[in-house]
Amino acid sequence: MRLQAKKNAEKIIMAVEAGTSVSPDDCRGMALVYIALGNTEMTFKWMEKSYLNHEESLCSIRVDSIWKLISSDLRFEDLLKRIGLAF
Repeated sequence: MRLQAKKNAEKIIMAVEAGTSVSPDDCRGMALVYIALGNTEMTFKWMEKSYLNHEESLCSIRVDSIWKLISSDLRFEDLLKRIGLAF
């Protein structure tokens, strides 16, 4: 199952890199693709784009369990603070 998810994520990345534009509301989605691949640097790059685009969906990062994979990273806590979700 995980291998198929990784292949799907890689297809999405290839499409984006081939010139398919990502709408401003899709940056969090791209962060999810990269977190599924275990690429923390690219995950944060896309999360930052999501933040700069004021994506409403970014507000769910406190409750969506997938983000626990990077929750110990100081950049995650910084992002929570900037969004207003830090405790």
